[in-house]
Amino acid sequence: MAMIEVEHLQKNFVKTVKELGLKGALHSFIHPEKQTFEAVKDLTFEIPKGQILGFIGANGAGKSTTIKMLTGILKPTSGFCRINGKIP
Repeated sequence: MAMIEVEHLQKNFVKTVKELGLKGALHSFIHPEKQTFEAVKDLTFEIPKGQILGFIGANGAGKSTTIKMLTGILKPTSGFCRINGKIP
């Protein structure tokens, strides 16, 4: 049995696009344009009990977001993770 199981984990954030200038700010306020940003996309892995793991990657790769989902601070958009058989 794996200590940590992650299957098809995904996290999306919705961001409002802001326009420049007074006219752009007014237009953005009246007609906000939303953009979806994929922080973590289709992540699947398994870590057996007793294994040591290093979690490395480039800035903006989704490391902190993944750890926040594993600890229960953030809820994933889709997929699931189990820590010791329990969903955080």
